Amino acid sequence: MIKTYILKRFFLLVIVMVFSTTIVLSQNRCSYILPEEASNIILVPDKIIHTNKEGEEVISKGYSIPFSKGNGAISTHSGELLLICNGKTLFGNDFQPLNNGGVEGNSGSAQSAIFVPLNFDKEVSEDKLTHQFFVFTTDIPNRIPIEDLKDKGLHYSLIEYNASEGYYVRKKNINLLPHCTEKIAAIKKKNSNGMWVIAHGWGDNNFYIYDATDTTTITAPPRVQSIGYVHNYTDSEIDNPLVYESQNSTGVMKISPDGTRLAVALTGDGIVEIFDFDSETGVLSNPITLSGSEDNILLGAFGVEFSPEGEYLYVTATHSQLGGIKDNELIQFDIKNNTDAVSILQSAVVINDDMEKDVQGLQLTAGRRILVSHEGGAFIGRIDNPERKGTLCNYHENAIEINQVIGAKNVTTFPANFLDIPVFIYDMKCYNDVTTFEVVNPLNIDNITWDFGDADGVSDISDFMHPTHEYSQSGTYWVTMDIESEGIHYVYTDSVIIHELPRPDLGEDRFVISESSVELYPGNYYAYDWLDLGSTDSVFYAHDSGEYIVRVEDDNCCINSDTIMVSMIKLNLPNAINPTSIIQENRVFKIKEGIEGITDYEMFIFNRWGQMLFASNDIATGWNGTYDNKLVPVGSYTYLIKFNLLDENLQKKAVIKKGMITVVK
Repeated sequence: MIKTYILKRFFLLVIVMVFSTTIVLSQNRCSYILPEEASNIILVPDKIIHTNKEGEEVISKGYSIPFSKGNGAISTHSGELLLICNGKTLFGNDFQPLNNGGVEGNSGSAQSAIFVPLNFDKEVSEDKLTHQFFVFTTDIPNRIPIEDLKDKGLHYSLIEYNASEGYYVRKKNINLLPHCTEKIAAIKKKNSNGMWVIAHGWGDNNFYIYDATDTTTITAPPRVQSIGYVHNYTDSEIDNPLVYESQNSTGVMKISPDGTRLAVALTGDGIVEIFDFDSETGVLSNPITLSGSEDNILLGAFGVEFSPEGEYLYVTATHSQLGGIKDNELIQFDIKNNTDAVSILQSAVVINDDMEKDVQGLQLTAGRRILVSHEGGAFIGRIDNPERKGTLCNYHENAIEINQVIGAKNVTTFPANFLDIPVFIYDMKCYNDVTTFEVVNPLNIDNITWDFGDADGVSDISDFMHPTHEYSQSGTYWVTMDIESEGIHYVYTDSVIIHELPRPDLGEDRFVISESSVELYPGNYYAYDWLDLGSTDSVFYAHDSGEYIVRVEDDNCCINSDTIMVSMIKLNLPNAINPTSIIQENRVFKIKEGIEGITDYEMFIFNRWGQMLFASNDIATGWNGTYDNKLVPVGSYTYLIKFNLLDENLQKKAVIKKGMITVVK
């Protein structure tokens, strides 16, 4: 069985190289670092699961956050936890509340909060002084007949950082919707900065799609799309005056990591909806409603999550409507090979063995695995290989021990783009480099066959998890990774860019009059290193004879060098003449000693007003201090000497010398 996945991502994955001690800024500048903005999953009251390609680490904190059904968090690109929100309060990474950190959400909401960075392009910087975040909070719609207890809808607040206060709330609790469900999602806009934030109305089928781009206030009205199932009280709830809150309000909304699909669960009616999503325009289309199969497999649908490539959708179904002892199912649906509700439902595979374990929230991680929360709090489950079909996805019920009395209903909500993680990464991407490759998720792999798309290159696959390849030339290559596990092959293909080397050009070798200098400039590049000269400037002025070598680094972190020979020529020119001197050599201004290889010689003498007094193209003929056969007055005069030198290859090198000569008596 061969399965082929064509990945359509381009990675800026690059060299980590310092070519001398003087160029240190280039280290890691171009290297692709797996995003870790979504690496810290908060388990109330007092734990974090830090996730990356190395695995998961449970971290206990010294303080506790009040219970919440769901929460939001944000970290830096390298994984430093910054902020947490449980829907009611904002917390720092020490689990302590921020000053003025109360917000108008609901800690009982399934997705009570989500953080969205402003002016977002590529990553959340390590420089906290640049940080600005929106936090969006949801409430639980209700029909409680007490004004103070009624739901307050969707809000956002603005958090900033300064050196004296740390994180502080600059704008607070700005209402966007009077009523909303507990569901919220976000993703980076395709081909531009900024984020889409998506909420759902209550009592209707409206999605509210907000453009959170580059201003500290959301002023533009949302795009409102009426599409899909109406989110309202269930049939059994709607006429029951004692039911204040609806099970259809709860459930989770997720966007696929590549931004092409959106899924949302309605717990009360046991429905999961799937939509196409255009992350460039923010438009939803092609709704598919999953419901009402014969075995009621989606009763109590709550958690949803896409596999890393978006080919499978995972759903937790609590079957809460059945009451009493109920089977809690973790279900995989094939949404790549099936395009309608009937066939998608027929593809369902229940992957958990212990159905009495109360599976709840689902969260894709930076290591391309999916964590599964349980309402009983001793363990977190994990789907090791979410891109594999059925039980081959390797679900482990008790994968991570967390030792909590209170379990997690849902887990942390993140913008989906932070989890758009490639199946493999590579580094050293310049011609003449040895390019290294690494599998992001190494779990349950028996062997990998690599095709680097370059038959003329040199490969080392002795370690199939970390192979290397030296490409024969620059260009774009398609790399195929064939993973074998339990006799089944999973094939992934992606492009790799190998950049050509920069071409610094110092020009031809130079001949320079001594006591002067020549400007050396190799071209426009990111960084420069003039070897053994201690300079990193773009221009170097050579004052001495010798070999000059410059190494340059371009915008792709590729490195190359150029060399030039500079020869200083001493002309032995006098600085004064006396036309009436009794010593012959003191009467004439000319080059005193001959220089081999001089051609095209010219010498000019000018007075202070620029009048030319003398000209000669004979190196043996000098100026005797006269003009029109008359002695010139005592004083200073300008000379200009031009000629070409022939190098060892008989190539001409232009030399120009300009200076002052004094006439005395």
